[in-house]
Amino acid sequence: MSVLLICSLLAFTGCGEEAARGERKEGDYQKIKLVMSVNGTNIATDTKVAMKFAELMEKESGGNITIDVFPNDQLAGGNASKGI
Repeated sequence: MSVLLICSLLAFTGCGEEAARGERKEGDYQKIKLVMSVNGTNIATDTKVAMKFAELMEKESGGNITIDVFPNDQLAGGNASKGI
């Protein structure tokens, strides 16, 4: 989960340069929908962190970036090794 989170954050570093200087304008982010798979259950810490990350990304991007979180390795058929 942490590797995926780091990769996600790195992918958006170019989007945040103006925001870091307080220069972000509405519409700076293109509309994009992402999916994130985590191996924890619905109440596990990694799932809660992924959900919070998705919430913050949507808020900070003005709704242009949305992330659907899939717990229990749903995208990998329940196989944690395959999910990684």
